[in-house]
Amino acid sequence: MTDAPLILRSMDRERLWGRDEIAAKLFEAYGNGHRIFGIECVSGDGQSEFLEQFSRKLQEERGPDPIIIEGGPVRTETELIASLYTSLTEIPFSLEQKLGLAASKFVANLSPNLKSLAGAIMKDIGKVLTLGVAQETIDKFAGLVSGEDSAPDPFNDLLVEASANRRTLISRALEFVSDLGKPLCIVISDYEQLDTSAQSFLVALLRSKPESCVLFIAVNVEEPSASDWQNTMRPRMILRSGVVTALPEVGREELRQWFGAETGQEPADDELDQLLSSSYGGRAEFLKWLLDAWSNETAGPHIPDIFDAVLRVKRQGICDDARLLGDLLSLLPGNAAVHIDLLGAALASQGRDLQAAVDDASARGLIKQVEQRVRFSHSSYAQLWHSQIDTTKHAMLRSVWYDGFEKIGFLPSVAKVPGFIPMLADDIINGRTSDQVDTLAKELDAAGAKEDSLILHRLSYQKEDSESEGGSE
Repeated sequence: MTDAPLILRSMDRERLWGRDEIAAKLFEAYGNGHRIFGIECVSGDGQSEFLEQFSRKLQEERGPDPIIIEGGPVRTETELIASLYTSLTEIPFSLEQKLGLAASKFVANLSPNLKSLAGAIMKDIGKVLTLGVAQETIDKFAGLVSGEDSAPDPFNDLLVEASANRRTLISRALEFVSDLGKPLCIVISDYEQLDTSAQSFLVALLRSKPESCVLFIAVNVEEPSASDWQNTMRPRMILRSGVVTALPEVGREELRQWFGAETGQEPADDELDQLLSSSYGGRAEFLKWLLDAWSNETAGPHIPDIFDAVLRVKRQGICDDARLLGDLLSLLPGNAAVHIDLLGAALASQGRDLQAAVDDASARGLIKQVEQRVRFSHSSYAQLWHSQIDTTKHAMLRSVWYDGFEKIGFLPSVAKVPGFIPMLADDIINGRTSDQVDTLAKELDAAGAKEDSLILHRLSYQKEDSESEGGSE
């Protein structure tokens, strides 16, 4: 793992193991002008702590008195707007010179019936302004800007307004605060728990939020209710130049460093294997529980059994093409990303269609495609999926992989996949001449797969020795 950028080094390492790369990517995207971010998470990955810490660090870099508005836990549009509004009225300011311009902009072009409520909202926000002026002056100023007496109870009046009016007013209030020079950041967690009204409000907020306001929306893609994310929210965020990325699991080397920092010991390989397996593929929150127990020499925590709750639901009704795709991927390490040419050839050998498989599995959040390669969305899915495959089926699937590899002409660049050559090594040795194996081994070495090359060389020599001994007898 490369050194973290300087901006990240002051962040709490305990919450950042394995997240340096994604944190740096998000900071870079912000630096390139992006202000909308979608974070795709899974159960137990510690997304709440990561987002809380990352957004705070981002805001500290943006200027003094950063403002982070937490949108949850909420379910409806009314609750979400109430949460945003309450946060806005708890913000301290000291920017008198900008107040007039921002207030005028706030109420510009509002209908007369909304100006009264707008003035009241301004007074609510004004209660925490440290302007060095009397409250009566603020009240009068808000009344002058709104053109009339303000509504007596803006909070309740706002919540009973028609949806379109509520959305207009809260967007204007966000811009009002932003125009006062305060860097705004809104963090919405648990998108999958929002009802349709709240999801619709967020779609509108993508269009109406202040340009400088940063918006983070996190979703647990393992939840069945997250389907609206894939179909509606995700594409709309991308359409508005949003950056949507997955929060990665903790990898083996990151876990090795975390283990050492937590326990003061160097972990054995089997200990790492056990931790990764018990945490469902390196889910940070589960790992934290396990490492705390390890350090304190207490009984291991109960990690929820997520197989029935997650994978069975996702696999229900899956098409045969996608089922075979999942079966094949489960024979490889969970983080293995396979070239689509190799996958397509393997599926085609069984009369299955790659595109249909990828479309169905990705729509269910089981796999993801990055450029020309496909992998499980989370490494734990390989572990969980593979647990349902018996020995007979395993041998059949390995044969399917070999057929696909043979069909594409044993291309080493395509076969450069963790665990792929070791899985098929015996079939390759037995199905090809020693010269052919030697050629493939050299091509793998040239492609950077040195360990795979050595495996083939070693098995080829062993086969030659065995045949020589058999011939001499």
